[in-house]
Amino acid sequence: MNNKGYTLVELLAVIVILALLAGIGVASINNSIKASREKSLELQYETIESTAKSFCQKHLLDEFEPSTTCELKSENCCSKVPSEGEVCYIVLEDLITEGLTEELKDPKNGGYINGQTLIEITYRNNQFVTKAIR
Repeated sequence: MNNKGYTLVELLAVIVILALLAGIGVASINNSIKASREKSLELQYETIESTAKSFCQKHLLDEFEPSTTCELKSENCCSKVPSEGEVCYIVLEDLITEGLTEELKDPKNGGYINGQTLIEITYRNNQFVTKAIR
């Protein structure tokens, strides 16, 4: 008898091998996507921090009214840029209101970064140091 074709065991072995390769591929892709979303979020926060420096340069010589949102989030809201060694806070919403940035996407959850995100501003060694507090 002339046997042509594959046995059931051979076919099942090939299917199992393909399923294992697919599982490894999907897991690898998911890890890459997660890492890229986290890196993208880091870049968004770096954008917030550099925009806060622009805010400080814009208001270098003037006083401004702290936003209501900031006053709800912190006791030490900026009403002027800080002097050497001082620390004060603004919120992301302040940067948006000033037109320095727009709402920023949060790549991890698909929404937007909260406008109430506090940004710490310190003046040290003749430069502004900013830090977005998550």
